[in-house]
Amino acid sequence: MSRWTFLVAGLLSVTVMSPAPTSVGVGSVGAASASTAAFLAGLAATAIAERRTPHRWRPWVVTAGVLASAVLRPLAYDAVADALGASAPPSWQLSFRVLTNATVWMASLTGIAILTTHVARLRQTNARLLSVQQALTHAREDADAFDGAARELVQAASEELRGELRALAAQQSGTESLQAFSDGSVRRWSRRLTDLATAPAEAVVAAPIDHVRMRPALRLPPPGIVALVYALCVLPYALRTVPVLQVMVGVAVLVAGAVLADGVPRLRALRRRRIPTFLAIGTVVGVCLGALAWAQGIPLPLSAVPVLAYPTLAVACALCAGTASALRVEERRLTATVRASQRIGRVGTSAARAAVEDAARELHRDVQGACVRALAAPDRWTPTTLGALHDDVDPLLAGLPEVFERPRDGASVQSLVDLVETWRPVVEVRMRMSPSARTALDASAAARDDVFEIVAEGLLNAVKHSVPAAAAIDLDVIATGAGPRLRVQVRSPGSLPRGATLRRSSAARARGARLRADGSGALLEAVIDLGAASPVVFTEHPPHTQTSAS
Repeated sequence: MSRWTFLVAGLLSVTVMSPAPTSVGVGSVGAASASTAAFLAGLAATAIAERRTPHRWRPWVVTAGVLASAVLRPLAYDAVADALGASAPPSWQLSFRVLTNATVWMASLTGIAILTTHVARLRQTNARLLSVQQALTHAREDADAFDGAARELVQAASEELRGELRALAAQQSGTESLQAFSDGSVRRWSRRLTDLATAPAEAVVAAPIDHVRMRPALRLPPPGIVALVYALCVLPYALRTVPVLQVMVGVAVLVAGAVLADGVPRLRALRRRRIPTFLAIGTVVGVCLGALAWAQGIPLPLSAVPVLAYPTLAVACALCAGTASALRVEERRLTATVRASQRIGRVGTSAARAAVEDAARELHRDVQGACVRALAAPDRWTPTTLGALHDDVDPLLAGLPEVFERPRDGASVQSLVDLVETWRPVVEVRMRMSPSARTALDASAAARDDVFEIVAEGLLNAVKHSVPAAAAIDLDVIATGAGPRLRVQVRSPGSLPRGATLRRSSAARARGARLRADGSGALLEAVIDLGAASPVVFTEHPPHTQTSAS
């Protein structure tokens, strides 16, 4: 139960579902107020009991509390009406009134609970997606900053070493100067680049967001929903207090008004003025229902209720439809953004780190190696040796920044671990990776890319559909008749809708992943062909033994 339960219950209690007194006076108003207060007090007691009860018993507590509050309502009205000397409905109608209250209030409050739960779930999902989107955006910004810093450092190394080598060649220095250049400058830059490549990256973690605030929006509700809710609230009471013929006339007016209110705004000519047209027709329908009630002899205060109630109900339904639609659109937008951000950030800093490692390796292997070879033959040293060395080494130093332009593999194993850590604040994640799976991933760039996409899709599904948001990731190598295969499984709790599959454009589906029900949850599973270029050594005894990867 939420604050919306009490708000809607209070509004309905004093409007379309207010008691119908036989005469209007102070006593009847007091009795109606007392019955409403007793009903809301019962709901408040139910809400308190719900919060102090274990989860598995809460539906039963709420059902019993709502039924007891609904039964209390007509009893409280009759008791206060007798005490104040006001007229009350005949006693033979009490059982019918109790049944009517129990049925109508259970139906209406159940609908409110379903709607509020649906909206709250959408808000929670969007908040989780937004937090992950922001974290991925920051991760991408950090990766770009690292790439820029790495390029600047490699460029600086190239320029400084080329300048020193040019000066050595121009001065025709001896072996001591070349020795100092090799052991000093070249080694220093090589170690500096290595330190940058191996420096641990700062963890980027999603900061949990409580909820997403959105501006209220109006949208046409499903056809007939306004009339249906109005009839559900009014018809049981009308059947008891109004002749059948008059009820049939009222139903006819209500149906005709619903057809106009739901049909006219959906005309193509009115596509830019749908909401104003819908609300205007709803107001006219409310006026017509009020005029009909007055013409049928219902006292003016009660006959004026439809004039206010029906348009208000139309606005409420349009607001609910608009809010739910806006949240679904935002969910789709955030989902697409998160998918794109994950795909862009899949490489992360791994490409820049690999380029810096290549630069450090070339300084150590090629540049310092050339210096060592020249120093290893002092008997062949001539004044032109440094010039020849400069001609050989300078192109290597000049081409050092080009290491960033070389093609690189996609995701790394660390990229997968970073992805899991990014989602961990909003999803309870458990990942297990067997040693053989780690070996296979280290050996195959294609397998790393496939696993990254499948795990990313599984985490996204867990945030959107599992209750609670949780995911268990298992990576292992299995033996098949066609050779070893890498099996990827992402399990999440919560029932899977019948016929649910991955969307056709899903990157995980393109990699052979399939979504199916598995016990009390959902399982996203794929078996990846490791290929002949990916040797796997089985180290587990027995095969199911696994080690944690996170």
